[in-house]
Amino acid sequence: MEDLAEAYRMLEDAKRLSPEEREVLNYFIESLSVGVVRAVKELKARGVQNPEEVIARLVEKGFVEDKGDCYNLAAPLRELVHRKGRVRV
Repeated sequence: MEDLAEAYRMLEDAKRLSPEEREVLNYFIESLSVGVVRAVKELKARGVQNPEEVIARLVEKGFVEDKGDCYNLAAPLRELVHRKGRVRV
């Protein structure tokens, strides 16, 4: 239950992200976990100019986890998606 409360707080915080950051966060909400190369390629195809930079900001802000060879949506948000289905920011 604590993870869900954290996830809802994170969604509130996401309202203050830039449009490009929200686009990338929504990508990770859809994908949950994706390899680094694939994420960059797919985000560029979606029109994100510098996906590596945007992802780094989302990692710094706690929305995305950098696992080295892949990126994961942060654990509280993953739990929310598993319980409630896909959400959008």
